[in-house]
Amino acid sequence: RSQIEATIDQAESMGKFSIFVKEDSFSKDNLETTKKDFEGLLSVTPILFDSTFLIQFFSYALLDGAVVLCGIILTGVYIDKNKYGLKSMIFSSVNGRGKLIIKRISAIFLWDGILAFLFYGGTLLIGSVLYKANLWECLNYPIQSVSTFQNLTWRVSVGEFLMCYIAYKWLILFFISLVVWVIHLLVEHSMMVVGTVGVIGISSYLLYRFVDVNHTYNIFKYCNFWYPMLESKIFSEYKNLNIFSNAVKKMTVVFVFVVLGIVLFTGTALIIGMKKYPCTVHFSG
Repeated sequence: RSQIEATIDQAESMGKFSIFVKEDSFSKDNLETTKKDFEGLLSVTPILFDSTFLIQFFSYALLDGAVVLCGIILTGVYIDKNKYGLKSMIFSSVNGRGKLIIKRISAIFLWDGILAFLFYGGTLLIGSVLYKANLWECLNYPIQSVSTFQNLTWRVSVGEFLMCYIAYKWLILFFISLVVWVIHLLVEHSMMVVGTVGVIGISSYLLYRFVDVNHTYNIFKYCNFWYPMLESKIFSEYKNLNIFSNAVKKMTVVFVFVVLGIVLFTGTALIIGMKKYPCTVHFSG
């Protein structure tokens, strides 16, 4: 509570300087948003308990990497191989275009959900056993009871946050899987696909690693393929971004980026399925 009050006091004291109270400026909106967000936490009473297993779970980067790898491998199941001319047969069938693409996107989405719940849910249960912790007892505690999330301004329980967290990981995994799958549809050659995905992955890491949090274009530090999935601070670190002089929560910006990406690549997949392989064979009778 003292840390929350200190953050509110700091926002109020900074608001006394003219540089931070300019109308329609990001600085003013940021201070007001920060103060409002943290004031909402004054009514939250954290509960003291051994949250080591949760802290370890949320910082387990190897788990994120394994999930992403499995999701990428899984997309290969839904790539048509041209062996024996099967691709021509598939695309010449009545349901071999748009309907097939939609079914495959749905299948990838569902399988990614299964992967997310199995990996994250299983790891959480195993961790609670290894650390001899009572997972079920702490599900109703405020999420701020976990030291990692003292600055999280959501007023939710540990259980509610875990559900949101796994659903978020599911969404990010689907986004990454969809991007890789669409690249495969566009490029087809396996080595070129690996190279393209590698370039995107390295570029995302460089943006995440070298763009400073206070840079004018710091949005690129967060809106890439690395930060949303592999950075554990996405929820634990409070940060507002300057979006047209408005203070917008970092998590909101990342979520919008992912959703827009999913819409864009879903549309791209449909266009590829409908246009890239024109069918010139006509069947009668």
